[in-house]
Amino acid sequence: MLLRSGRWGAKMTTFQNAVNQKSLFRWANSFGAIAAVAGLLAFVAVTWFGFGKEVGSWGGDFTWYFAGGKCFLTGSNMYAVECVGPIVTERHGYSLLAGLSYPPHFAPLTLLTALLPIFHASVIFYIVNVFASLFMAWIVSKTATRIFEDGGKNVQLNHGWALLLVMGSTGIWATVWLGQVTVLIAICFWVAFRQIQLGKELVPAILLALASVKPQIAALVFLWVLLHGRYRILALAALTAAVLSINAFVQMGVIPALEGWIEGVTTYQSYPVNQLGNNSIMGIPSFLAILDIDLPIWAGLAMGVAFVIFLRVKSSIDPFSPMALSTILLVQMVVFSRPTDLILIAPVFALFWPSNRSSAFNVILFLTAVAVYCFPQQLVVKALPHAAAGHFRTLLLVAMLIAFVRQMLQGFERFEDKASDRPTVIIQTA
Repeated sequence: MLLRSGRWGAKMTTFQNAVNQKSLFRWANSFGAIAAVAGLLAFVAVTWFGFGKEVGSWGGDFTWYFAGGKCFLTGSNMYAVECVGPIVTERHGYSLLAGLSYPPHFAPLTLLTALLPIFHASVIFYIVNVFASLFMAWIVSKTATRIFEDGGKNVQLNHGWALLLVMGSTGIWATVWLGQVTVLIAICFWVAFRQIQLGKELVPAILLALASVKPQIAALVFLWVLLHGRYRILALAALTAAVLSINAFVQMGVIPALEGWIEGVTTYQSYPVNQLGNNSIMGIPSFLAILDIDLPIWAGLAMGVAFVIFLRVKSSIDPFSPMALSTILLVQMVVFSRPTDLILIAPVFALFWPSNRSSAFNVILFLTAVAVYCFPQQLVVKALPHAAAGHFRTLLLVAMLIAFVRQMLQGFERFEDKASDRPTVIIQTA
């Protein structure tokens, strides 16, 4: 054992810590370009060529949108299973129990998807999702640059890691492969909060109205906006949703349209793949279900509401900062979410993005979280044949939520590791 004592020992220990810290940062930084290329290649291999995906499943969710639009165009509606069902069955081979589970203001998007033949429409929507994913990577990079208090004097970790984070995540692959709208909804949330932070009202209202087509994801975000008194924004968002619902209301009637939506949501929850405990559902209630502990979604949501109210009272940061949105989305996702929703929290990683002044712990924490976020769920399930293995990302969500809540309560706009600022303890020996 090599023993050091006194001032010289303190200097040597501090020097070694600095070298190790900077060496680790330089190592991670040098792999940024490789990470970006790997993410892009994996994205193309899976989302376009279908590597590892079931034959015939490409655009599975998009077909529902297309079918809903076709039904509107032929005088029916997106909630009519007798109209939507045959279109989906012909393309993908499975039967439906109900029509779409989206609210009436989703109708205009279904109409847009049905204006072209389904293959052409699917390709166009795929391209839209590709550019939306790249834009989310830009949001991650931009957020990482913006939240540093020193105005960018630190040298940040290569932002090529942002491309791996977004384009290399299996959750995003599934979203784009299926033709989901989640990437677009993620953009709506992050841009809306930035616009609110800048004092805007109309743009964030429209964006929040669009994001609300997935109320299971938007609920706590809207509660947060309400608790901070942005009533005009909420009113404009409600008006926007009402305007977008006109087609469904005129064609069906207000009450039948709302009843069709409720029936679609109820039936959606009855599919086996949507049951708590299935590894396609993330969150604490789903994790507890595999342990035979019953925590209904409504109870989990009630706990989420109470927690958001607690944050409203105790938080001492800008309520529309990236840290605030990150925390609220994490609360929502530990209640109920899917792997396809992971794109929503990609910018969360910007809040502990390492710089050349970060501790080794911060760099390791970041790289570990990115690995867990991106790692293929199927490989984990195959390697660990236990029901809990499919819920490994729930642990990541909970860990990040705990860390960020602590930061919110202490008034930090980003994750700050103070370990490197602590004095080094030197053991002196005779």
